[in-house]
Amino acid sequence: MTTFKARDLIIVEFPSQTPQGHEQEGRRPAVILGVPTKNRYPTVIIAPFTRDTGQAWALKNPSLYPRLASDTGGLPLASIVMLDQIKAADVTRISRKLGRLTADEYTPILNGVLDLLEVVRDASS
Repeated sequence: MTTFKARDLIIVEFPSQTPQGHEQEGRRPAVILGVPTKNRYPTVIIAPFTRDTGQAWALKNPSLYPRLASDTGGLPLASIVMLDQIKAADVTRISRKLGRLTADEYTPILNGVLDLLEVVRDASS
């Protein structure tokens, strides 16, 4: 079994949603945000990607939708990380590992997650 770590880029199969909504479906890249070690089942916490074709909604909120250029960490296409779609996924849904982000490439994603969760980073706040 492959060992996964935060910053790994993977291809994951998201299930179809019933009823249909705004959740991501199908096979797509995702970034691993965390690997719980004390949970009951082997899962990873991930954020899926969508292709970056200049969506206005992503341009309006770059913290929530960090952009990655093609070839970053093995991505075949320029992509947007959809931090509003964070979820747990069973490792059996992962079909393969694409690559890994550097710490510098991952920083905007981590900062976006902290902003999304309104984590206070300064003890004086």
